Amino acid sequence: MEINILYSNIRKRREALGMSQVDLAKKLKYRSRSSVNKIELGFTDLPLSKVKEFAVALKTTPSALMGWDHKSRESSQIRERLTKDIEYEYGNGVTTLLSRFSLLNILGKNTLLDRAGELCQLPQYTEKGDS
Repeated sequence: MEINILYSNIRKRREALGMSQVDLAKKLKYRSRSSVNKIELGFTDLPLSKVKEFAVALKTTPSALMGWDHKSRESSQIRERLTKDIEYEYGNGVTTLLSRFSLLNILGKNTLLDRAGELCQLPQYTEKGDS
């Protein structure tokens, strides 16, 4: 299915730019427009190494041609929903803590986990100690 999206996006982008198959073939140094036509129809496989060349010729990105930009928006929406759920369950500082944790190397992560464990043993730093 992804391959069909690639071929369809190549055609849509070429048409959006008002470019003919002949024009695109020339930019890509193909001998004839039939090569572009076969690619757009999915009759000829397009090597991944060529996706970047098509993207440059079509003034876009490889990820846009592959249809990944839409997925990244979906991922962003999922991430936002997940962040809200985490903050609702554990408090607003958790996402900041996770973000900072991700910046640490393995030694820093282990040290942070050890120190968090130590703090959890002290009543003044736990929910039980607040009462």
